Amino acid sequence: MFRHLPFDDAEFDAVVSVDAFEYFGTDVQLLPALLRVLKPGGRIAVSTPALKVDPYLQAPPEQVSALAGWEVAGWHAPEWWRRHWELTGLLEDVTARMQPGSRDDWLLWARASGATNDDALVTMLESVGRDDIGFALVSAVRSSPPSACRPRGHTGRPSSARHLPLGTYCVRPVRGSVTASSAQLLLRRSRSSVTDW
Repeated sequence: MFRHLPFDDAEFDAVVSVDAFEYFGTDVQLLPALLRVLKPGGRIAVSTPALKVDPYLQAPPEQVSALAGWEVAGWHAPEWWRRHWELTGLLEDVTARMQPGSRDDWLLWARASGATNDDALVTMLESVGRDDIGFALVSAVRSSPPSACRPRGHTGRPSSARHLPLGTYCVRPVRGSVTASSAQLLLRRSRSSVTDW
């Protein structure tokens, strides 16, 4: 679905996904498709729900499975994401770590969104150790030309307009002000916002 993005090769300086990559980022074909539209030297950065111990190495905590169901299969540990990205051979400087305090930040967000102490999300987050659940921060720099990322038969911009996955933004230089939509965010050329991940 997102493997054929309606953008030219090397069009963006950065690709950023916040709280969405767990739904589609495990697709081994997606990362090369994203990298096709990223300029060499451009940065990709992801913040995604994660467990300290990967759900494929150890069963997730019962409370997490009860609330998240099948989605917990995508809540990989940072080390899983690092290895997944390194295996492509298309990235340099791959880093992956748990965001410090992210479980507590998640609790604050839930309460600010109207959740009470009886809410299932609050109960789940409080039942799991502070360092055992939260958000993985994963980032890397694109190292190779996009030709290796180009899907078979791709000859440039696809004719039909497709949108990026919700929560995923591409950053490219534009003149003038910042323009945003629900599917993409176009900003002035600046990598500083994603290099600190």
